[in-house]
Amino acid sequence: VQCSLSDIETLQVSWQADENGLPLFAIWAHRHGVGTQESGNNEVSSVAVPVEDSGGWLRWYPRGENGRDVVVAMPQLMDALMAKTNEESELPRSMRPLGPVLDGSRQLTLLGSPHFLVHDGRVLLPPATMPLLDPIEDVLGADCPAAAVSIHLDDRTYFELDAVSPAVGSARGLDRQLDGGLRQVSEKTEAVISGRDLDMYGRRLVMRLPEVLRIGQRYLRVGIEGRDLVVANTYLPEMAAHNIVLAASLLLDQIQANPVSGQMEEEKSVDLQQSAVIKLQRPVTLVFDSDSLETAIEMLSETVGITIEIVGKDLESEGITKNQSFGLSERERSAEEVLRTILRKSESKPGQLIYVFRKDGDDEKIVITTNTNARQRGEEIPEVFRTVPAQ
Repeated sequence: VQCSLSDIETLQVSWQADENGLPLFAIWAHRHGVGTQESGNNEVSSVAVPVEDSGGWLRWYPRGENGRDVVVAMPQLMDALMAKTNEESELPRSMRPLGPVLDGSRQLTLLGSPHFLVHDGRVLLPPATMPLLDPIEDVLGADCPAAAVSIHLDDRTYFELDAVSPAVGSARGLDRQLDGGLRQVSEKTEAVISGRDLDMYGRRLVMRLPEVLRIGQRYLRVGIEGRDLVVANTYLPEMAAHNIVLAASLLLDQIQANPVSGQMEEEKSVDLQQSAVIKLQRPVTLVFDSDSLETAIEMLSETVGITIEIVGKDLESEGITKNQSFGLSERERSAEEVLRTILRKSESKPGQLIYVFRKDGDDEKIVITTNTNARQRGEEIPEVFRTVPAQ
């Protein structure tokens, strides 16, 4: 069909498995006004013609070639589509609870059965998307019968996930499952990234992915709608959508090209110091005219998503206060470089302030102290500070 995307008002793509598990596809396009004959023609065409060089696909204009609708489908589906043109369409029973919350004005909506996809429906998915199936099951549960994801882009990126609770279960249980699962997405993505030797191509974009996801988690809202539906939504910055899509695509491609066993990823994810080091490699931007050391550290901590503490008594023992002010203009530099810049601006002599890693329960944190105090306690000094003697 010779039609540019700008001429299409609505595009629907559907796929399902045949009796042998092979994928079947159908595409329906509703075009902007393209002709003048449709208004006076209520008859439905019953002729579908082969699409050139398509491997057997058929094309059908329900209201004629001057009409606004065009359908392209595999032959196994076309007869059923043509036979039901005048019938009112409805979702399968398991998906009907989604009806009231689906919004046709959203730019992208994807709906289906998570339970089917993570089990029998795997054959419908490209190999590169297979690593997504376990996270889908973690977030929605093993028996979620239907869910929809919708995205809308304007001055912000709006994301919504609607999920139907399983027949054996409750919306309250799914609400807890969804809330807990979505709030762990950035952490689990970070664990996957930290366990891989990323290709130089796109590395910075992929490293930034957990940070972008963390912004979405910050504004996440999850709640129960009606008897058996749970809705989660959030807003992200305007440019977040394409960053997430590109970074996720690159990461999935690299996982497919160089798979790492789940056990190896789990082992690497619990290496606390390595995890903190990975977080410090994220590119960040931190700009202010005048703020205190304490405020600067708080801003960096929130941006990076890791606890950073200042040992006030250590600094005071060497005449350094947390309230001293300075300006900062660091753009698209690693968090580690920004942190060292903040320390240099706050110390009274070179090499005086350093950071060390400490365990914090099941997590890790970065602690700001002095070189002298850290050495006296026998703490492990990061390599970047080992060439600087304690004063």
